[in-house]
Amino acid sequence: MAPTTLPWYNQASIDFLESNKPLLCNYNIFEYGLGYSTIYYSHFVKSITGVETRMEWHNLVNASLPKKQNENLRLNLQLISPNLVHNFADSIEELFFCYKFDKSFIIIDSNQRAKCLEKSTAFALQNQGLNVVIMLDNSERLNLQAPIEGAKNLGFFTKTFSSARPSDGLVSHSTFFCLNEKFFQ
Repeated sequence: MAPTTLPWYNQASIDFLESNKPLLCNYNIFEYGLGYSTIYYSHFVKSITGVETRMEWHNLVNASLPKKQNENLRLNLQLISPNLVHNFADSIEELFFCYKFDKSFIIIDSNQRAKCLEKSTAFALQNQGLNVVIMLDNSERLNLQAPIEGAKNLGFFTKTFSSARPSDGLVSHSTFFCLNEKFFQ
């Protein structure tokens, strides 16, 4: 892995996350797709439950996690067999649903983004008492426009950040979803 610990999100999303670190330190993360973001969050959040289908990314992230990470951090990083990719989006129910968290932050940055968004919004709706925030990276993709509109129709407030990514200079979008509009203020 490269020496950076910033996620491969666009710069505007990174700036938003950086400005909200004091708030996010109280969140528990479920991450569809491991990577630099896993390392980034490991420094300040309560817990990370993550799933990955590619063994090389799973192994690289595990090897790259800081030796002295947040001492209270709980990590649960799972490798999902490529043969079981059809169950990838369902892993939130199997691995994260069993916990009763006050605040959850779901990151979708891997395979099956549309299905993962559907499962994540269902999780948020079933746990309305919780403060659930969902981030969909690369939300500019055409196949994600209908699921994004579907989430809005379910009552989710959204905020989209668009700018270049520090990793490659390409412009991308990240859309955040929350049932509580105050999260974006």
